[in-house]
Amino acid sequence: AIAPIAGPPVAGSQVAVARPHRINNSGFAEINVPIVGEGNRLPFVHALTFNASGRLDSYSDFGDTANYKLGITYDPFAALTIRATNSTTFDAPSLADTAAPDTRFTYTAQRTSANTNVPPGTSAVDLLRPSISTPGGNPLLAPETGRTWSIGGDFHPTTELGIDLTGLDFSITAFHTKFEHQQ
Repeated sequence: AIAPIAGPPVAGSQVAVARPHRINNSGFAEINVPIVGEGNRLPFVHALTFNASGRLDSYSDFGDTANYKLGITYDPFAALTIRATNSTTFDAPSLADTAAPDTRFTYTAQRTSANTNVPPGTSAVDLLRPSISTPGGNPLLAPETGRTWSIGGDFHPTTELGIDLTGLDFSITAFHTKFEHQQ
């Protein structure tokens, strides 16, 4: 591990400051399609709705990506909702992760004192070698992509079995997310 630099650069060092930036253009669309509702209810089909959404992103440093989410909501009766979704994800590393706020590069060509930025146990000769310090993020990070599904239900009773349960809600959701390219 490289120790952090404390204080100003030593004499003979050169410092370069990077100013990281990113341009991101995005577009999003969503549609909810009620298939069964108040006007056309069926036995055990109180409501049925389909949902689809999509997002397009263009990153100046990571290229283009398209992601979607598909969902369905089914109410067999007024007090129960069953829902499910399937979607893709894209997460570009933040500028702090790739270039961190401290983006100084320090090169020391000639040393007259021991280099404090080398790992413990380094030989005496290596302590006097020229060094390059690069504090900050990891510019080699790549975007994380993934896929997610979920299924769940909501129980919101009103007056079941002669008891007023208005305002009492129970929800349960199971989900699975698989990430790729995590670093």
